[in-house]
Amino acid sequence: MTWLLKVFGIFLLCCAAFLIWDYPVASVTMGILAVGYLLLMHGFLRAWLVCLPSLLAVTDLTLYSGRLYIDEFDILVLLTAGALFLHVNATEYKEALTARSMLLMHLMGGVTVISTLIFLFPWPGITPNSLATAVSPLNALREAKGFFWAWLLFPFLKIQYDQNPTRTRDFLIAGIIAGVILLGIGILWERGVFLSLVSGKGIYGFLATLLDFSSTYRVTGLFSSMHTGGTAIDAYMALVLPLTLAPLLLSRSPWVKLFAVGCFLFGTYGLMVTFSRALYLGFFISLLMVGIFLVYQNRRSFSNVTARHLTSPLLAFFVFSVLFLLLFQMGGLISLGGGLFLMAACSMATALFKADRKVILGIAIALIATAGGYIIFKGIIGSRWSEAGPLEAVLGTFAAAIVLPALTVYVTPPLRHRDHLLNLGMGLMILVVLWAGTIPATFGYRMFERFSTTSEDMDTRQHHWTRTLKYMDDGIGTHLFGMGVGSFPYHFFINNIGTFPLVRYSLGQDQNDHYLTLSSGGYGFNQKISLAPDSKYTLRIRTRSNSAHAHVGVKLCHKHILYSERYMPSCPRVIIRHKTAGEWQQHEHVFESRGLGRWGLFYWPTTMIMGYVHPERPIDITDVQLIDAKGRNILNNGRFVHGTDRWIMVTNWEHLSWHPKNMFLYLYFEYGLIGLGVFLILVSAALLRQLRELRQGSSMAPFLIAAISSFMLVGLFGTLLDVPRVATLFYLVVTAAMIDKAMLRAPIHSSLTTDDHEPTTSQ
Repeated sequence: MTWLLKVFGIFLLCCAAFLIWDYPVASVTMGILAVGYLLLMHGFLRAWLVCLPSLLAVTDLTLYSGRLYIDEFDILVLLTAGALFLHVNATEYKEALTARSMLLMHLMGGVTVISTLIFLFPWPGITPNSLATAVSPLNALREAKGFFWAWLLFPFLKIQYDQNPTRTRDFLIAGIIAGVILLGIGILWERGVFLSLVSGKGIYGFLATLLDFSSTYRVTGLFSSMHTGGTAIDAYMALVLPLTLAPLLLSRSPWVKLFAVGCFLFGTYGLMVTFSRALYLGFFISLLMVGIFLVYQNRRSFSNVTARHLTSPLLAFFVFSVLFLLLFQMGGLISLGGGLFLMAACSMATALFKADRKVILGIAIALIATAGGYIIFKGIIGSRWSEAGPLEAVLGTFAAAIVLPALTVYVTPPLRHRDHLLNLGMGLMILVVLWAGTIPATFGYRMFERFSTTSEDMDTRQHHWTRTLKYMDDGIGTHLFGMGVGSFPYHFFINNIGTFPLVRYSLGQDQNDHYLTLSSGGYGFNQKISLAPDSKYTLRIRTRSNSAHAHVGVKLCHKHILYSERYMPSCPRVIIRHKTAGEWQQHEHVFESRGLGRWGLFYWPTTMIMGYVHPERPIDITDVQLIDAKGRNILNNGRFVHGTDRWIMVTNWEHLSWHPKNMFLYLYFEYGLIGLGVFLILVSAALLRQLRELRQGSSMAPFLIAAISSFMLVGLFGTLLDVPRVATLFYLVVTAAMIDKAMLRAPIHSSLTTDDHEPTTSQ
């Protein structure tokens, strides 16, 4: 059997090599990186535990390639699985594959296969149109691969856990932490923070961009699947952020703890700027769960703790939160920052000097209160949103400068051991960043607006859920196994023609031309391009329509994935009007790029967008060119000979037609009652397993339970599992919760890299 596994591994590597060779962008770079990754895996087989979760959120070039069905993460999984199959021992693989703890994964796999075949057959064939949109039976394969990748990898996770549980867990957590860091960097780029550093805006411009919680723009991260909306970034953050807390609380190394603090806070910032109500709820509940579980596990340590000991810190936290909220409402971020500085500095001074240097403590508190009060006063006086006058500013500042230091001195115990100073500093860092992030994000204008529409949005969701159920057939087979994996966009489309603003486009071919037909508005066909600032570009395009009044809009913009505003005055645009019915017509227009492309990689890529078509006047488009000053065409595949390679459809506003907006309804619609039931049993089994481990002192149980529960809670308002890479990570985390409890009780190493012998799965 070993040779058969090796042959299968070679087959997977050949598939990866073909996909790299055929990929429309960066194929050479990808090939070099693939070889390097395979060499790394050959020498260090556990490397995939770091590489796969860390690269999951950032290896996504779909916006540039236009490939909806195969992306870089799929290639990474094929490379990983291929390398693992080449090194695996047949006996170990069989034992892992047939482990009792994995029975439910196999049942879920069987249901997924059946539901995939329901929508996939009769086989539709592979055509340019079937690969250009999710409204296609082939979408069954695209969505199902999320589970299939996890199903392919879980035996190797089990094997490596059995060989060295602690080391395997350390690397898996390290990979998740690295993924959060990389996604956080991407979010800073997306929000223009790096641009503010290089564009001469100074420190105030940098802080204004970083702390802008009133913007209508909601980050998408680097998840290209959000080109039709959805909750990819919500799902990812709900799952991984609780897991980043594990090394913070369990590692023996203070430096690993400090690193984990920074990672968690970095991820929290990214979470806050999603402005997602469901994600906020899931995040705070997951933190509450972690806290409760840790108190439960250490309940013996609290045997002598009275109600006063528990009530005082909770009451102090509540009072601090109210005071900081009042400061934010009076003086915005500046006053909030002054209050946080005052609290943190007074806390450190109290810890250092409260025991035996009370005079020094008094002087330090006075100086800190003066500095903090000045910042608070400046914030209140300079605020454009507060109506507080000078008298109110003075009274508010005076009250804050008295109450905050007094409360801080009261609740902060003296520092009995100098080595506890780092723990105090990390605790203050967490509190300061949480208050600084959650108060402006939750109580700022943007989230106030979001919360004010909750009832209206809930009514829209409920109407959408009811409508979704009506699309299902009445047969017993449908109720048991669903309409088929990936079938929701298709069934929504065919049930709403003429009654809903559907996205409609198709590829066509006649004797002389390949062309793209745009048949409705509300979306754009995008291609990422490279523009030089302050330059002229000539657009050439041929159109054909049966209507003499058809038109198509073309514009050049800075754009990442989705916009938050319809009016974009910085984007040069033109309306191409077709005047001769039934004939091809040549058009030409000169664009001035103005400031587009000025900041290179520090800002959103320059993008050409075609769309805005009258729904009753479809138009054919071909031979699209954008000629620069040197006569070079900087567009790719403008004649659509290669389908939609390099082009991607993006709908900024209408997302209901692509997602049921509820994970459990999604599972029922596409997998049926059996699929939904097996999924719930699988997740429940993982949670129950971890609850048993929690009672026995498991070190990872609090975080695994919180992560899975947070994901499920966010799933009440988002589909989540229709994003393949997120589904893969979720099922791997569930697998980790199901496997050997010995691993879950092992203490985390003081470092994420150790020098002990690396066991291999080859013999």
